[in-house]
Amino acid sequence: MKTPEQTARQIFGARADKYTTSAAHTDPWVLGRVVELSAPELDWAVLDLGTGTGHTVFAIAPHVAHVTGLDLTPEMLAEAVKLQAAKSIANASWLIADVHRLPCDDAAFQLVICRRAAHHFSDIRQSLREMRRVLRPGGRLVIDDRSVPEDDFVDACMNQLDHYHDESHVRQYRPAEWRQMLEARAMWSRPWSHTPDTGRCRRSPSGYRRTTCAVSTRRWTG
Repeated sequence: MKTPEQTARQIFGARADKYTTSAAHTDPWVLGRVVELSAPELDWAVLDLGTGTGHTVFAIAPHVAHVTGLDLTPEMLAEAVKLQAAKSIANASWLIADVHRLPCDDAAFQLVICRRAAHHFSDIRQSLREMRRVLRPGGRLVIDDRSVPEDDFVDACMNQLDHYHDESHVRQYRPAEWRQMLEARAMWSRPWSHTPDTGRCRRSPSGYRRTTCAVSTRRWTG
C-alpha cells in the first residue's frame, strides 16, 4: 500500500501544470491575507512548506530577504522554476523534501508558511515539530488550510468526500484541533478567520471554507 506521500507525489506530479493557473491557489485576496498575517520584514529568511508551483513564495518574496519553497513533488517545483523566471524573482530557491523530515538547520527561519497543504500530511504532529524546530525563537508560523466545523457528522462527511476527490487527502482539521496542536508544540495561536464561539469559517472570495492562523514560537533561553 502506498503512503500518503507517495500518493500525493503521483497525483500532483500528473496535475502540476494545472496549478500554475489554479484560481484557488492564485487567489490574490487569500495570498494578501497570508502576507498580512506573516507581517514579514526585509531581513527575514522564510520557508514555504508544500509550496506547489510557488504562488505563496512569489507573494512573500518582495517583502523578505530570501524565501525557500519546499515540496515533495519534483514536477510542481519544475513549474515553480518556470514561473519564477517569468516573474524575474531573484530571492527564491526550491527544495524537494518531505515536511516530516526537513533538511534544514535548527532555528534557520524567522517565518514558516504552510498554505493549502497541511491536510495532506500523514503525521501532522511530526510536521509541526519540524516546523517548530526550524523556526527561530520568536519566529512566526502561518498556516492557511481548508477546515471543518466543530460538528462530528459534517466533519466525517467533508473528510470522506475530500478523500474520494483526492486519495492523498489525510484530514481537514477543526479550529479547536489546530489550537490544541499548536499549543502542544509550545506555540500560541492567534486565529484570524474562524469565529471562536461557533467554529464557523469565513469564506474567501474564491468560495473556499478555510481556517487561517498565525502563531509565534515562545521565546526561550538556553
